[in-house]
Amino acid sequence: MSKPVLFALVAVALTVGPAAAQPQLGQGTERQLSVQQVQAYNATGPSNTIQLEASFDRPSGLYANGEHVQLSVRTSEDAYVTIVTVGPTGKVTQLFPNESQPQSLVRANAPLQVPASPSSAQIVVGPPFGSELIKVVATSQPNGFVAANQLSGTGAFRSVEASVEDLMRNLTVAAASAQGGKFAQQNLVLRTVAQATPVAALPPAPPAQVAQAAVALAPAPTAQAGLVPQMNNTLLLAVATDKQTYRVGERITFAATTQTACSLTVFDVAANGQARQVFPNKNATGNAIPAGQLTVVSGGSASTVIDARGPVGTSTLIAVCSTDATPATVVAPDQTNIFTAMPSLEGLRTDLLNVSRRLPSGTSITSVNLTIQP
Repeated sequence: MSKPVLFALVAVALTVGPAAAQPQLGQGTERQLSVQQVQAYNATGPSNTIQLEASFDRPSGLYANGEHVQLSVRTSEDAYVTIVTVGPTGKVTQLFPNESQPQSLVRANAPLQVPASPSSAQIVVGPPFGSELIKVVATSQPNGFVAANQLSGTGAFRSVEASVEDLMRNLTVAAASAQGGKFAQQNLVLRTVAQATPVAALPPAPPAQVAQAAVALAPAPTAQAGLVPQMNNTLLLAVATDKQTYRVGERITFAATTQTACSLTVFDVAANGQARQVFPNKNATGNAIPAGQLTVVSGGSASTVIDARGPVGTSTLIAVCSTDATPATVVAPDQTNIFTAMPSLEGLRTDLLNVSRRLPSGTSITSVNLTIQP
């Protein structure tokens, strides 16, 4: 398993290893986040009765190694503000209040910058890179979103010794305890990369040459292109792996969570189009998963082990969850091998299309692409 992405506190600098503002969690954003981050993103309170605006100092929310990140927050009225970051593994760090900004009360329409400028505290991008969820909460009364006894460590930004589930329960309690007060929250997703992509100045070229270059650079479609049907995934199924790049033979950690109890089926499609059903399987025949809990399909203590397989290229894990327990494929389970091979990619495409036609409120299909290296 890869080194987990954490906020590392070194002196007074906060090194972030992973995220752009998203008003709602769409499939594109969901695929950038881990299961724990999706849980934190989806946590809700009462209607937003405080106007809360939060943003990065860079509209794209994309930062490269060594660059500094600053958050700006503004509320329409006096409010108590708490800002936390949730890493892919569920590690939580409180960004505000912090050592140099210990008071959580923010005055109406007074811009709040985190970290303060000037300040010895800094948020500096560093490896590993990826996505990090920033959650901003504002209440009209002091809130217990992060309890004082849950903070640990020293330095500008302190760790929160609580699971994402505990933190989201705190959020619910904080919102409910307002008792006529006001509440608002906003999610931001920070994305970090090892190196910014330079924009090179190209010499002018004849139109025909430009067109030829564009054709040459166009990415070739993968075997999985168009395999997952478009549908309104109201069941809210979220899946995640421990990383995005694997070597052939390396174990994949894969987990899923959903807001509704359902029957889960997982397919693995290799770069050459060979597909197999990896869950349920010969070792794990039951595929009912509970609502609101993290279900580890492969890795950890799971009885299933999914290994990255060749050829090199893009591999896709497709998850189907439905309140209808009818199998997601017409292919009979393999009684000899652990996983069931799909006879053809077109057959799987038809199976997925048929599943997508089930009751939309009780069915969801999502996928995650992996890069397989030698």
